[in-house]
Amino acid sequence: MRKVSLVFLMFIWFVCFMIFNKLICLEKTKIKTEKGVTIIYNPKNPVSYPGVANKLRLEEELSIGEKEGKKEYMFTKIVLDVDDEGNIYVLDLKECNIKIFNKKGRFLKMFGRKGQGPGEFSSPRYIQITPQKEIMVYDLYARRINFFSPDGEYLREVSVAVFPLFLDPKIDHEGNIIGIIMERQPGVKSTTVRKLIKFSVKLKSVITIDKVISSHPGAIDAFPPRIYFDLTKEGNIVYGISNNYEIKISNSKGKLIKKIIKKYDLVKITQKDKKERLKEIFGKRGVIPGINVKFPKYFPVFWSISSDEEGRIFVGTYEKVKNKKGYYYFDIFDQEGKYIAKLPLKIKPKQWFLWKNKRLYIVEETKEGFPLIKCYKAIWY
Repeated sequence: MRKVSLVFLMFIWFVCFMIFNKLICLEKTKIKTEKGVTIIYNPKNPVSYPGVANKLRLEEELSIGEKEGKKEYMFTKIVLDVDDEGNIYVLDLKECNIKIFNKKGRFLKMFGRKGQGPGEFSSPRYIQITPQKEIMVYDLYARRINFFSPDGEYLREVSVAVFPLFLDPKIDHEGNIIGIIMERQPGVKSTTVRKLIKFSVKLKSVITIDKVISSHPGAIDAFPPRIYFDLTKEGNIVYGISNNYEIKISNSKGKLIKKIIKKYDLVKITQKDKKERLKEIFGKRGVIPGINVKFPKYFPVFWSISSDEEGRIFVGTYEKVKNKKGYYYFDIFDQEGKYIAKLPLKIKPKQWFLWKNKRLYIVEETKEGFPLIKCYKAIWY
């Protein structure tokens, strides 16, 4: 009788366990549709789904850069982009030139120089190999977007001088310009507005996709809410505002088609974090007397949003890795918007990286502070 009771109790426990596990599974991801917009609710932790590769292994394939040696392989402060053939275009922000390397890291060509003339740079900040196979370089202080042929021949420029501050321009598959405009809120003191806007080829506003307002009366906001975005292969705009974990996807017409929402824990800002941030803002000279810097209690939710050609979305968070295998975590979502992986990487906020051609390209630094370009093959399994 006792044996029968024990077997029965074990059976009941097993059934309850399966039901509980089923309920947990049902809570893994919730998908709803509201007014034509697909909304995906994700839990805090990544989830495995049948038929979806959710593990990633990175294998180093390439390293470019020398502390001392050939000038072609020496950099100061750089950002980069990569074309579909794997050629690497390196923009040196201080040297004001562009160096081109093939996919094996062999130097091919260098062009550009410091200056104010056509094809010259005063303060280049961003480079993109556009869908039209042109090289786009944004010059912040000159307030213009420059275009070059793949061989480095100067083609044209677009002035952005009509805006107080123009940030992070990207060219979509139709040649339109997507960028962030930063300006003062009219009639409101110490209030800044950041707008994500789609412009035509001639910089005529087509649609304001989203905006965020930040107020900092009498102080510098150390971590103001920002808009981060990227363009998908199909021309969709993937973006989010850093004060909330909500990633939005708009189509090429600017219409919202999807929201990706994830539960999260806020990361507290330590005194060490404050010191590092002040160094980023003011450099070695320290805080300028009379300037007040405002720090929130917690970090923003994320510091970057990017995508790859297969539709995955990578969100750089401020969650720190507690071992020596990385600095910060990246949350990875699949093509549907489901949270599938959490990846520790040796990338710090604002460090340059790029997912392209099934590879991860990173600008790393040596112990002496010299930049290196590293290429890692991304293997999903």
